[in-house]
Amino acid sequence: NKTALEYKLNNESRSKIYRDFAMAKRNWLNSMETKDIPLINKKKQLYDSLKIAVVEQGITDCRKWISEHPDSFINASLLYNNQSSLADAEVKKMFLSFPESIKNNRYGDDLQYMVDSLVIGGYAPKFIQSDTSGRLVSLKSFKGKYVFIDFWASWCVPCRAENPNVVKAMNKYSGKNFTTISISLDSKKDAWLEAIKQDGLNWTHLSDLKEFQNEVSVKYNIYSIPDNFLIDPNGRIIGKELHGEQLLKLLDQLIK
Repeated sequence: NKTALEYKLNNESRSKIYRDFAMAKRNWLNSMETKDIPLINKKKQLYDSLKIAVVEQGITDCRKWISEHPDSFINASLLYNNQSSLADAEVKKMFLSFPESIKNNRYGDDLQYMVDSLVIGGYAPKFIQSDTSGRLVSLKSFKGKYVFIDFWASWCVPCRAENPNVVKAMNKYSGKNFTTISISLDSKKDAWLEAIKQDGLNWTHLSDLKEFQNEVSVKYNIYSIPDNFLIDPNGRIIGKELHGEQLLKLLDQLIK
């Protein structure tokens, strides 16, 4: 059985990419102190390109290792750590190919949960949480509608930048069997409510003000935001990580 040390030694070639990425990130963050916008943008472009390279290298290493060492006991943790960069169908296929001995650990348990509940075609995990007035709201009460479950926070700049896209979708389809539930990962209620008001988000908002320990975000394996799921009227997941115009385009296909 192949070990984590052997995996590390087998992939020493990628260490240069990671070193370059770490340096690019440090240089980009340091450049912000100069307030030199052209310099900051240049450093950010290099950081972004190397970030893509790191992700792609990680995926390549993951696929190669699991293919060549199907009985390695680190496979579940390896797949778990790369699953967000892989298509749901590929994660499911790879996981189901593992022998039971490889699945029998906490990474295997988490992957099993993801394959059962968080992939396209899976049933969205049920939840109940308080809205802005303290009233408990259940996902079950929206059965029969397309529901966009959006994870965000008032302090999250990319989330705030995405909000106009959700507003656009709501303006077009809110009266046509579609709605949105926003789950906030805020810790301060005042900041949460002010962001809702500022961005004109006129739909259901839920939070327990526990940031990334929010009970709903834990159920949906949310590790970064913005993140989202689109649920069909039967409660199945039919879309994930929809950004920009992607939500509106998908709704255009679904709702006539």
